[in-house]
Amino acid sequence: MASNLVRKGVEYYEPAKKYLDYDEDSGELRWAHNCRVAGGITNRGYIHVRLRGTKLLAHRIVWYMAYGELPDHIDHINGCKTDNRLSNLRACSASENVANQHTLRSNNTSGCNGVVWFPKLNKWGVTIQYKGESTYKGVFRNKRDAIRTRAEAERDMFGTVTPITRKCLHTYGISLSQPTNTD
Repeated sequence: MASNLVRKGVEYYEPAKKYLDYDEDSGELRWAHNCRVAGGITNRGYIHVRLRGTKLLAHRIVWYMAYGELPDHIDHINGCKTDNRLSNLRACSASENVANQHTLRSNNTSGCNGVVWFPKLNKWGVTIQYKGESTYKGVFRNKRDAIRTRAEAERDMFGTVTPITRKCLHTYGISLSQPTNTD
């Protein structure tokens, strides 16, 4: 997050109740005095609003206006960073937020999160991060096996497969078997 958009305390959000109106249907914030849409787009694709000289992320303003509190992380459920309808926002942990990413990092070369090519080994490696810990899942000759392993690790750790990995599974025609219940 850019330094001028660092997380601010609730005292920065309180004036939003006076100066902004929220449209629940569209998710838009509008200036109370002229009904014009408030804010612009950050270089990371989020809407921000300058309020009393401070840039604040719109989804955090919306959350504060609705609930009077600010969780550490707020996730856009559908992955659209400009969809600030309250029904599309959820409080979550950092791990849950990352697990719901809908786009790959710009330096990703495999097309799948946690799957990387090791040219010296001539194999695909798989890692996964959960609660700040990185777990190595192995190396594979076949990219499909690496993707399947990553998807199974996500399912085991997150309880679901992330949208990016679901797309990889679909692209490569991979289906996951249902986990066996040992109870």
